[in-house]
Amino acid sequence: MHLKSILIFCALCFFTDTMSEGLNALHIQSFQVLVQNFNNKETVEKVLKYFGIDKEYNYNSEDNTFIRAFKILNFVAGVDKLSDNTRLAEKLDREMVENISTLFSELDIEKDGVIDGSQYNEIRKKCHHYVQRGGLIDDWKENINLKKLYELGDILLELLQYRKKLNGNMFRKIHRNCIVMFIESIKNGVSPKKKYAKYLDNTIYFYIQNRPREWYL
Repeated sequence: MHLKSILIFCALCFFTDTMSEGLNALHIQSFQVLVQNFNNKETVEKVLKYFGIDKEYNYNSEDNTFIRAFKILNFVAGVDKLSDNTRLAEKLDREMVENISTLFSELDIEKDGVIDGSQYNEIRKKCHHYVQRGGLIDDWKENINLKKLYELGDILLELLQYRKKLNGNMFRKIHRNCIVMFIESIKNGVSPKKKYAKYLDNTIYFYIQNRPREWYL
């Protein structure tokens, strides 16, 4: 495995025994990929268990992809789960996620788990206080593509990026392929931490802590 891929993958393993509600970028991406690429109840249960979530989740594989993601993100936002081991990682608290999710649901007329850019802009107008600074609010508005369809996770990730700029915290958005590898390991009953333990020496930790920004997409 290429060193760059190893380091990006290892960043996914940096969950500690700290449990918290809310969602950070790794949570959002992990659970989006889980229900989009692994539409299987057994795999979903394994990943929930990996994150330390004991509460029963009623997973419906018959829902469309976007509805599956919408439901599981709402679920995991409201329960304690393993979190990023750094206190500087940007996170949306439970109330923020619930507020945006409620607005999203009201605008999702077709109830298919997606809204268009103009509807997303309505959410931005009602949630601009989460960003606060005028320049960031303007950037947020300008970067919404009115012709694009957005799912809940897309909006949450974009808000995280702007709050990262506001607070000066970290925003760990990982390449999708690395998240697929992460979930594959859990699915196959191999801890990602153990699978890549031989790479986690001091040198690797050093490079992870000082990784170039372009390693995160």
